[in-house]
Amino acid sequence: MITLLWTAALFIAIFATGEFLLRKGYLPAEKTRLITHIASGLLAAYFYNCLDRKEIIILSAAFLLLLIISKRGSLFRGIHNVQRKTYGEFFFPLGVAFAAIVFLPESPAWYQLSLLTLALADPAANIFGVRFSKARILKKTLGGFVAFGLTAFVIALFFLNPLIALIYAFVTATVETVSELGSDNLTITVGAYIVHIFTV
Repeated sequence: MITLLWTAALFIAIFATGEFLLRKGYLPAEKTRLITHIASGLLAAYFYNCLDRKEIIILSAAFLLLLIISKRGSLFRGIHNVQRKTYGEFFFPLGVAFAAIVFLPESPAWYQLSLLTLALADPAANIFGVRFSKARILKKTLGGFVAFGLTAFVIALFFLNPLIALIYAFVTATVETVSELGSDNLTITVGAYIVHIFTV
C-alpha cells in the first residue's frame, strides 16, 4: 500500500509540474501535455518492478477518475487545454490497465515494451508528424508513421529478435495511424498484445 501511494504521489507530481510550466508561461499546453505523456509512460513502464497487476489496475482506474473530474473542473490545464479534439488523457490509463491485465505477471518484458512504445514512439510520431506534415496516411502523416515505426523498432530490439521487432514496429505504427482522438494510447498496447499472441 505504501508503494502504491508513493507511485500515485509521483504521478501527481508529474501532473503538477506540467501545470506549473503552463501557468507560469514557460511552455504551451501541447508541450506540457507531451512532457507529461512521456514522464507518465516511463513511470508506468517501471510499475511491474514495484506493483502487482491488481495494484496497477487500481491505480489506473483511480487516475482515470481523477482525469475525468479534473476535466470537468478545469484542473490540470497542462494536460487538457490543447486546441485539437482528443481524449488521449482518458485512454492513457486504460492502455496501462490493459497492458497489466494481458501481460502481467507472465510477460513483464512485453508489458514494459508496450508502455515504452506508448511513452516514446507515440510522442516521436507527434513531433515529426507536425514537422513533416505534407504526405499523409489516412488522417495521420507519413512522417509520424515513419517516426513511430523507427522508434518502436529500436525499443523492441532490446526485447525481441530483429524480425519480430520489425513486425512489432509495423503493427503498432499501423495501429497508431488508424486510431483517432487519442485512442492510440489504448490501441498501441492492444497492437502489442496481438503481436505477442502470434509470435510467442
